[in-house]
Amino acid sequence: MPTSMNLGKSSLENLIGYLESQEVEAANLNINKKHLEVVSKGKFLDGNIYEVKYDKYDVPTECTYILRTSEDTPIGYENTIYKVTLRLSKYDSRNPQYSITSIEKIK
Repeated sequence: MPTSMNLGKSSLENLIGYLESQEVEAANLNINKKHLEVVSKGKFLDGNIYEVKYDKYDVPTECTYILRTSEDTPIGYENTIYKVTLRLSKYDSRNPQYSITSIEKIK
């Protein structure tokens, strides 16, 4: 695979920026606003790739990440875990584009 296959790096960076900033507009994320209703503002802690699906040409077409955040609640800081799924929306060996298709709060 080309080294530029970053499995949605820019989409994840945009989501993390949205999580950590109060000023970022949802329109900048290029995802359905209903997904953002699940997301709470907080601090990004870490993330791991959970699953990758490939097509018959071994191109990664879908990837799922687990992201861990910390949010300030009235009772103190609370860790939140999200399952974020991205799908390849435009294949280009130099600049593949992934779009967020779902965000699920799992804890």
